[in-house]
Parts: sequence; C-alpha cells; structure tokens
Amino acid sequence: PQALLAEMFRNFYENRGYTYQLLGKPSPPYLYDEFWYVDLYLDEYRWREMLFDHLRLVETEAVQMLQGNYQGSIATYDAVEEQSLEMADEMWRGIVRQFPRRF
Repeated sequence: PQALLAEMFRNFYENRGYTYQLLGKPSPPYLYDEFWYVDLYLDEYRWREMLFDHLRLVETEAVQMLQGNYQGSIATYDAVEEQSLEMADEMWRGIVRQFPRRF
C-alpha cells in the first residue's frame, strides 16, 4: 500500500501544474472561448497557493486514514472543506471580474 500511495501522490503533484493550467492556458479548440480565460481574472499567486495547499491537505488526510488516525483525518477533512470553500470563493470572484455586467 505504501508504494501505491507514493506513486499516487507522485502523479498527483506532477499533475498539479496541468490542473492549474486547465483554468487558463487555452489549447487550440478553445482559443476564442471567452469562458476559457478565467485565469486573467484570478490572482495567479493566490490561486496557485490555494491549489497546492489543497493538495497538501488531501495528502495529509489520506495518510492519516491509512495510518488509522481517524480522529486526525476528521479534523483534516474539516480543513479540506474550509479550504475548498475558500477556493470556490476565489474562483467566484474571478468569474464576477470576468463578467461584471452579468452580476
């Protein structure tokens, strides 16, 4: 299980840059899609930090569960939920800045 977990998190962290890029780095089919350029309206530093914090929290929770630290896992899950809501708020602010006349 430890080797599988290590492989999963290696992939998880390797893909974080790709996940970040999905929010604002267009590929040819989306060059003219106004909804694709969300990153122009997000605070890049803040969004990147939030994404990486989220990955660290999810990793911590998974390790706690595998180690049988269920009480710690519950506390970390609560932190994941709170942090996810902060990410949603940040994305919402970016969308409002992108389409101010619609809000």
